[in-house]
Amino acid sequence: MKSRAKPVPARPEAGPQVQRGGASRAARAAGRGLLLLLAGALVVGTGTVVTEPEGGAGRQDTTELARLQAAEQLQVLAADFEALAAARGGDVLADTAVLLSRQTQLLGPDTQLPAGTAASPGAAPATPDPDASAAAAGTVPGLGESTRRLAVVSRSLLSTAQDVEPGLARLLASIGAADYAQAALLQRETGTPEELPQPWQSPDTSWAGSCSEPGGAPTAADGTPAAGPSGRPTTADALGAVVVSERKLAYVYEAALPRLAGKARAAAQKRYLQHRALIGRWEGIARGLCMEVPPAEAAYELPAGLAAKPGPVLAEAEAAGAAAYADLVAFSSGNLRSRASGDLLGAVRRIADSSGSLSAAPGLGSLAGVSGGQAPTVRPPDAR
Repeated sequence: MKSRAKPVPARPEAGPQVQRGGASRAARAAGRGLLLLLAGALVVGTGTVVTEPEGGAGRQDTTELARLQAAEQLQVLAADFEALAAARGGDVLADTAVLLSRQTQLLGPDTQLPAGTAASPGAAPATPDPDASAAAAGTVPGLGESTRRLAVVSRSLLSTAQDVEPGLARLLASIGAADYAQAALLQRETGTPEELPQPWQSPDTSWAGSCSEPGGAPTAADGTPAAGPSGRPTTADALGAVVVSERKLAYVYEAALPRLAGKARAAAQKRYLQHRALIGRWEGIARGLCMEVPPAEAAYELPAGLAAKPGPVLAEAEAAGAAAYADLVAFSSGNLRSRASGDLLGAVRRIADSSGSLSAAPGLGSLAGVSGGQAPTVRPPDAR
């Protein structure tokens, strides 16, 4: 008896489909709209870009695993510092525990690693510090060792940020920068003698590119594109925003320095020289990648209150300046992302030096608990 083959239903063509039929299809359409709204809320809430997998789910799986491993590292450290704060007291320890808990929340609600996943740096208990025996019969980790592991996790997060999707890259780089700066604050505030590991550093890179004229597409080994779809920010826009941000910061410092004295003036002078050097560095990178940046202006608007309270105003300006580096991390890849991550770390350390405190993810605006509103949006260089 011959079996009759069942007809294979035709696959619908790609593109918009006309919806016909009853209320069930309308309900499904409404449900899809709600799903898209929820996806949009996830992007705003976590800083993670939701994209379709390209050529399979490999990149997405890597990004998701990186998110879960980062959350695991931060959860372990948060518990350690909560225990230290309970055993020793001190605002800086409690603040560190809150910071780490907030960072874990920023990485999303589901932070459970799949079974059998290899442990990530900083997740497993490290060799106990000699001081640990004095705290709760060895159940509380030593302050020196916990501070050191916080710096180790910072290096891990900044390294991971180089290889994941743009939204998570920006978030991990910002959190990693904050964690190293917080470790340095802990060392300074508590007098911890434990030596910190060296901070994460981007590799030395040659920025020599080739193009037919200024503003052309770069062909450097980094391969970062200089142009994108019409009307959308590009790598060149983000790099231009970094240059403009550094010029504005240097201008604010020039106005503030005469109003400072003693140690405050010396510290501000050091940061001012760093900003001057960063202007030259990023203008040179732009030339090497054949990207145009906005011309320097004769003057920039000064923040309100600079004459009366120059110190706090400089701290606020430093916090705002980190946003440009965080955006460039998301709008770039390869060597350029690496350089942006390294300078984001420098920006966050200047925030800590000038204000003595940190948000959970500097440069991400009110999303990460920064006072003063949302992080500025990257605009094309001529949009000033």
